Amino acid sequence: MLQIYRHTKQAQIITALILTGILSVGSGFTFIKNAHASSVDFLAETPNELLKQNVRSTSLPRPVANAVLRDLSSREGISARALQITEYRQQTWRNGCLELQRPDELCTQVLVPGWRVVVARGRQTWIYHTNQTGSVVRLNERGNTSRLPQNVRNAVLRQASEVTRLPARALSILEFQPTNWVQGCDYRPTFPNPCDQNLVSGWQVTVGASNQRWVFVSNENGSRVQLKTGSNTTANLPPSIVQEVLADAANRARTKIALSPKNITQAERVVWSNGCLDLDGGVCTFAQVPGWRVIVTIGRERFVYHTDNNSLVKFNRSASNTIRNTTGTIQPVRISAGELPPPLDRNVLFRTISHGGFAGRTYETVLLNDGQLIRVRIGDANDSERSVRRLNRRQLQQFEQLLRRYGGEFNNLRYPASRGSADYITYTLTSQDGTVEYNDISQNNLPQDLQAIVRVWSNIVTNAQ
Repeated sequence: MLQIYRHTKQAQIITALILTGILSVGSGFTFIKNAHASSVDFLAETPNELLKQNVRSTSLPRPVANAVLRDLSSREGISARALQITEYRQQTWRNGCLELQRPDELCTQVLVPGWRVVVARGRQTWIYHTNQTGSVVRLNERGNTSRLPQNVRNAVLRQASEVTRLPARALSILEFQPTNWVQGCDYRPTFPNPCDQNLVSGWQVTVGASNQRWVFVSNENGSRVQLKTGSNTTANLPPSIVQEVLADAANRARTKIALSPKNITQAERVVWSNGCLDLDGGVCTFAQVPGWRVIVTIGRERFVYHTDNNSLVKFNRSASNTIRNTTGTIQPVRISAGELPPPLDRNVLFRTISHGGFAGRTYETVLLNDGQLIRVRIGDANDSERSVRRLNRRQLQQFEQLLRRYGGEFNNLRYPASRGSADYITYTLTSQDGTVEYNDISQNNLPQDLQAIVRVWSNIVTNAQ
């Protein structure tokens, strides 16, 4: 009864004191430093006052950390093992939307205690707002624009104004992130050795106006800014089509994360030759149908749709690349946490472990960040089979680009050999994104992106000097 009375009485006191400009915390009273501050200033100061006086434990609860990493892993298609929580602090949000209100969303006007969590992968960072238990997590997609260098910000807005023919004051920076981008091949280099490429270190910046978005890439000081190809894919798509394809893709991917138009990575106008939108569908009219070919990307999965201009949407299964639609008949299985190899050291870019075959030997090959390629035989007491070679800078950059492009394949899956197979060699590939396991028997039935990585890696191991 004493506990119930204490909570009831405390709630009554807080309500009364907010109305009079006084905040009660702990066992005493703390007055706002400026008695004449506006209500907005009062609310802005309240969370810090609460934290300073009421918080005793500052460690991030494990359920909150897990919820944030799980959400970001699913959203970006990045293994949770490759993510690191670099910063966190307790925060009291001003409303039930955790101060991240979405368009047309109503938020309860209550103070919500929770956490501000920063997650990093290399130079890329994400900021999350959560409640106290982690049952509600929200990604702050706009981030903190003060971290974007002012000269880059100004250069991007100038370029965006030229591209969109809108005044700079009508444009705003919605989000940004550090990135490396390729100049010279229109961002889509032809695999594997396309042309002369320059890897530019800098920023990817999303600019918005009304309901439109454009994505630009810049070098580190803003002296070189370009519009990224295909950055405004949904500008002219009918809203009904956007809603339909996103809902269908989310259902097929079995994801619980709400998709956004950003998941639509390509949308092109087409004229279909029949009423079935050029897909098998029984009896089709022969009239031409104007519409769209739309691609939705979720992690490394790609969903292709044919649509008309209104609400007819058809899924193109054969053109899609999903976990349930691989090139062969082998179904991958999840590698349990206890079976995963140790994560890579900070100075290691890539590692492969091979074992089995007639000889039954195990070899480990690692590629270091400086280009060294080291191969050893596990169990070789004299280390007599050790070899050390080196990739040149161009080879190393190309392989790094390949890993970034297809990093979603390292999702801790195993592609097993067919039943009854024997004397095969098992390969375990590990990047900073995670691990994938396959064998020489199943190699030709792997997803195409994974086959690309295997081919290039095999070429590197064979031809490195």
